[in-house]
Amino acid sequence: MWIVAVKKLTLDQKFHFGSLAIVLIAVALAGQLMYHSYQELQTNRRSLENLTLYHAVLNTANLLAAERGDTFRLLSDLRVHDYPQRRSLAEARQRSDAELERVSLLITRHHQDFIVAGRAVARLQRNLVQARAVADQLAAEPLATRDDAEIRHVIASMYRVAEDLRPAITETGVHASETDRRISDAVLMSQTMGNMREYAGRLAAQLMVPLIKHQAIDASRQQRINHLRDHLNELAGLLNRQVGNYWNMPGMQQARHSVAQRYFGDGYGLLDSVLRQGSSARLPSVMAFTDRYTQSMRSIEQLQTQIIHSATRQALRGSQRAKREAIAAMTLCCALIVALIILLHISRRRMLVPLLQARKAIIDLADGNLLAARPPRGGPEVEQLFDAIDVLRANQEKRLQTERRLAEMTQQLKHQAETDTLTGVHNRRALETIGEQLLNHAEFGGWRVGLVMFDIDHFKKVNDVHGHPIGDLVLKTVAQTVARACRNEDNIGRVGGEEFIVLVPLADARAVRAVAEKLRQRIENLRIALPSGGELRVTASFGIALSGPHADWDKLVTQADTALYEAKHSGRNRVAGLERTETMASPAI
Repeated sequence: MWIVAVKKLTLDQKFHFGSLAIVLIAVALAGQLMYHSYQELQTNRRSLENLTLYHAVLNTANLLAAERGDTFRLLSDLRVHDYPQRRSLAEARQRSDAELERVSLLITRHHQDFIVAGRAVARLQRNLVQARAVADQLAAEPLATRDDAEIRHVIASMYRVAEDLRPAITETGVHASETDRRISDAVLMSQTMGNMREYAGRLAAQLMVPLIKHQAIDASRQQRINHLRDHLNELAGLLNRQVGNYWNMPGMQQARHSVAQRYFGDGYGLLDSVLRQGSSARLPSVMAFTDRYTQSMRSIEQLQTQIIHSATRQALRGSQRAKREAIAAMTLCCALIVALIILLHISRRRMLVPLLQARKAIIDLADGNLLAARPPRGGPEVEQLFDAIDVLRANQEKRLQTERRLAEMTQQLKHQAETDTLTGVHNRRALETIGEQLLNHAEFGGWRVGLVMFDIDHFKKVNDVHGHPIGDLVLKTVAQTVARACRNEDNIGRVGGEEFIVLVPLADARAVRAVAEKLRQRIENLRIALPSGGELRVTASFGIALSGPHADWDKLVTQADTALYEAKHSGRNRVAGLERTETMASPAI
């Protein structure tokens, strides 16, 4: 009905309705542009809020570590009522409590987004009260009566409190990264620095009991210290791989150099000095050790703070830029709408009114009335315009037909380039591309990729006895059988001659062996009908491999090829590889 109504409108009326529609569309597009600008502004605002919370949680961890150091110093003092030490510990506890309250308040504002963090902070506050009570009770006793086990219990209690905060660090960091991917590097780097600070503190804690009780450092404790130092060195290497563009930001190189010089230089030097002294008589006091060691660890906290501040400045600049872009988009959209209205008005006066004067002549021409009166000036030009439109329409139809044929040909060529023409499965190049992509996804997602390589046994004999056409039939039948036996997410390809590879994502050692064994049985049970009337049976030997951390495609193929070689030389028609891996507990996928 509305089409009939539109047809009854005059050309001038249609122009007015069309102009209104164009203006409305322009307004909608302008609104969409302004909406996206607003969303970008909101994203940057949420990014700042999330960074503020994340920084507060990390700062809480650092303050708890500082409180832990003051607690250890108090436990080492001979004077039960050492008021300067107690005052320092009380101030540290006040700072920890104030930051915990700040974190709780920030989490409460977005409770639905940080449920795990809220519970972790509440649990930490309860456990912190208990740990402080145990520490105060032990500190009230004379140093000579403080048992080693009691000191170790206090140390363990304080570190359990730090572990309670880890879920909050993880959730706030993940939420900040998901809200704004641009700061994910900063989140990862700051988490690495937090872990480095925690391991540095645990390393010092290994020396607390010997320093407090003036005991010699035994071999087992030295081994634990070396283990923690290895972790710290690994974290330092991981940090260098996570840097992205942050090292180029102001202050980052200086902060990084400070960590290398003050902690890994001075701090490690202090640890080596204590370990070299060894005997209880030559060990320094807890006060002297913790004062110097804490100073070296502050460089780690300063680098962590510098990273967060750099990310915050980046988000703040993004927020300011988004605000400017939103204002510019709004101004531009308003200007475009005004310009569009003016343009439509001019178009009506300069183009539509002359066309209406030629309306009768155009209708006569459309009706084929060649004997009509001579049209007004401009009639032939209008006729040529519509002729040109018809030509353009015909050319457009031809072009679209050509593009469709070209797209079909391109798709066919792509399929041919990625498919083995004989068997219909992936060829070697396509399989290598898929394999490298799967390994990259597995590395990022924390899962593993299984590779099953198999080779048809005595295939040369099949060609020699029955001829190459029968050999091609065997290859095609085996490939189709394996393809039907695989899952949709598995990938099969022919990599040369009678050799095939099956990629099994989300797998462990047992799953890969189960897939290979199932395929081996399917091939063994095949009955390939020959054109002469008989039937042919074949078997296949399998080599399997499983990706690990930092897996490489060529190395994974080499592992499977080596296992296949072992299967061939162990009698064929069997599966080899991953025997040692299967005896170990496999992680859940």
